[in-house]
Amino acid sequence: MRKYYKTQCMDVLSSIEEAHEQVIKCIEKKRLAEAARLLEDCQQGAIQVGTFVDRLEGEGTEAVHILEEYCEEVYQFHEDILTGRPSARQLRKRLDRRIIAAENELRHNIPTQYEAVFLPYKASMWDSLESIWMAADADSNCQAYVIPIPYFDRNSDGTFSKFHYEAEDYPDYVPIVNYAGFNLEEHHPDMIFIHNPYDEYNYVTSVHPDYYSKRLKTLTDCLVYVPYYATCGKMSEGQSLCPSYIYADYIVVQSKAIIDQFDLQIPRSKFLPLGSPKFDRVLRLCQDPPEASTEWKEKMEGKRVYFYNTSIAGMLENTENFLTKLKYVFDTFKEVDDACILWRPHPLLRSTFESMRRDYLDEYDVLVRYFKEENIGIYDDTPDIEASIAFSDAYIGDAGTSVVSLFEVSGKPVFILNNRLSVAPDENDWRGEVFKVLTSEKALNAYCLTQGRQIYKDVTGQYDYRWFCELPGEPNMYNSVIAWKEKIICTPIRTENVLIIDTDTKDIRRINLKKKCQSGEQMFVAGYVRNDCLYLMPGKYDSFVKVDLVSEKVDYVDGIGKYYMYETSGEENENISVPSGFTIWKGKFIIIRPDGKEIMFIDQETLEIERRPIEVGYFCSSISCQKMDADEMWFIPYKGTAITVWNIVDDSYTHYNLHIDGLESIDRNKHDACNRLFFAGPVRRTDGKCIFPPMLANKFVLLDRDTKVVSEWKPPIKTETNDVSPYMPNWAMGNFCFNDKNQNKMRFNYFPTRRVYDFDPDTGKMTEVPINFDMEEVISKSKTGFMVNDSGGSYICFEDVWNSMLAIANDRIIGESFERDRCLEVCADWNASPEGNCGQKVYEAIIKRGRNGEEI
Repeated sequence: MRKYYKTQCMDVLSSIEEAHEQVIKCIEKKRLAEAARLLEDCQQGAIQVGTFVDRLEGEGTEAVHILEEYCEEVYQFHEDILTGRPSARQLRKRLDRRIIAAENELRHNIPTQYEAVFLPYKASMWDSLESIWMAADADSNCQAYVIPIPYFDRNSDGTFSKFHYEAEDYPDYVPIVNYAGFNLEEHHPDMIFIHNPYDEYNYVTSVHPDYYSKRLKTLTDCLVYVPYYATCGKMSEGQSLCPSYIYADYIVVQSKAIIDQFDLQIPRSKFLPLGSPKFDRVLRLCQDPPEASTEWKEKMEGKRVYFYNTSIAGMLENTENFLTKLKYVFDTFKEVDDACILWRPHPLLRSTFESMRRDYLDEYDVLVRYFKEENIGIYDDTPDIEASIAFSDAYIGDAGTSVVSLFEVSGKPVFILNNRLSVAPDENDWRGEVFKVLTSEKALNAYCLTQGRQIYKDVTGQYDYRWFCELPGEPNMYNSVIAWKEKIICTPIRTENVLIIDTDTKDIRRINLKKKCQSGEQMFVAGYVRNDCLYLMPGKYDSFVKVDLVSEKVDYVDGIGKYYMYETSGEENENISVPSGFTIWKGKFIIIRPDGKEIMFIDQETLEIERRPIEVGYFCSSISCQKMDADEMWFIPYKGTAITVWNIVDDSYTHYNLHIDGLESIDRNKHDACNRLFFAGPVRRTDGKCIFPPMLANKFVLLDRDTKVVSEWKPPIKTETNDVSPYMPNWAMGNFCFNDKNQNKMRFNYFPTRRVYDFDPDTGKMTEVPINFDMEEVISKSKTGFMVNDSGGSYICFEDVWNSMLAIANDRIIGESFERDRCLEVCADWNASPEGNCGQKVYEAIIKRGRNGEEI
């Protein structure tokens, strides 16, 4: 018997039991006529249940026999009541016994049959439900229906456009039921499985409104949402709260760790951390690949097959870069004889071009035709992505897509491409990898940290760097290295410890900090050594930290991160946290609150805090002091060109505006105008005038403080906002800093070319500071190739100057080679079912737990 029908029968029998109680009360209060009417109702209920059981199970069941005996006894007691001879105690005992016996027969001796309905909409996403369906279909007590549902593309105004129904695109072994002939209201399935979480809130497509989760909730005892995607442990913020989560009884997730990434308003009891059916399918097909078509076989034979994935997110982030990259990849593989590219665009990529990037649609279509007409490789628009993965040897493409995780759980190498790179590197581009962190204020000294975890030593005192040692752990865990006595202090950025390295023995000692953050987060933003102590400015860590480098005592000032971190979400399409301005002045760390109305002083020695009101009134990207003991502070705005100078001694304010004709700020990623981070802190000339170097701005500005007149100041070197090379991404123009060898001298760091110049503010002269590395040594020590990424979720190789597109296509990787066991070890952190049995686990859990935690 269907579980749904059995529940209806049990509900009626339970109501009969409750009515028995009312009958007894009526008899005791001498309301005999009312008691008789209640018994008549009980008899009718029992007859209805018996008739229903006969219809579903056939005649002759023990449950119906018991109900017939119950009806006979009800009749006898009914007659006793009418003749005035009722026995309440005997009545209750005998009638309850019959009903309980009937309930037990229904519950234990009539097999429970389940009805499970699967409602996929895109055939290419069927893999997210398939292994659960297989488990249900294999259960002789379950009738499983696969009912593909229609969906629509959306116009740019949100209205429905093209109608889609993909019932013909499912595997042959999956029996399909037409949605038009299946009445969900009449069937009322015991469980419904869906993989679309958006209902009406998807801007690109929409399933038919009849299948929005709010309505489905009313048509089943158990609505289960299974994500259509898979991840490498990090879910996108846009998936943290979707409409279906509200209405679903259960949500399947890959592992327990991912649950914390969902919105807190989703009850944790809803989550089933059992893995992903997508992983089940790819593991099954990789172990037993299907037969490829003749055309595909001919193209793949004897070649390395690279699965090229192009995602919607990668296209939307920068459409021009995306299209240029497509052509570069195609042309690269066109020239490699022993490699085959299998290009699989996201199934909704062209629809997204139509609805959100229509101006680029023709260019995209031209590239698709070019790929096909030039016979560059395999164009894959089949619905079965796992089969394509089974045919492939490696992945190339965007990060952050489900496909990356599918390759990783399969134990196949993943190469993450950079859409900014659309030309092969030249002979000098390697400098971009080494010098990208050398142009900060503290970078040029006796030791420098680069390439993620390599420390180099200045062997001549003239910035001739040679390799010194390698830091333990994953790359990019530490921000800078600072020489202190006969030691090197490594300041953390994504880890909760400080390293101290003996410069003679190279022994490494670790000072552990309190655990406060998740792995991979930017815990700290800067570190400074003052008077034998290390001070750490927090990011996500929240606490300001003081480490006594002699005694190794650690002190914390809590709440500082919350005090000065600024959320830019929703502003100019940004979604980041950035620190408000801070600086060091006369033995105190100074931090301004993001609203610019209060400033905090933290004493370096005592860690005592003083707060003072301040009349700045805007969010500051930095605070600049002309000298460490100066009495003036310059508050550089995050947005705009209006700046404030505060005299700490007399508490006076001076305001300037640095805007000049032709000044604009350029977002270096999007290459669009923006209104933020125009300037870094100024340098002061002896005549009192100040030069402001551009960060995102396109010009230097000279300020005459006496007259408040501003004008363009032109440097003696050529500067530009564009990238000199895509392998040296230009995040800003540059900044002034003190000369590490002479604090009375200044330097200018020019970021686009990674050059450093000695700078005389009065004459304007800039002289390049030679910084030398041995290229062969750098290559040999480069920790590139396959590694666990910063967030700890993926074991991947990035396209870069060492491992270019051509090097990847030719299988000539520099650095760490791929290790399959290491790959699978990393996956175990975010895949709860590495054996490929998530679907079975989910089905069994639903059968056991049912809706609201009850057995179904």
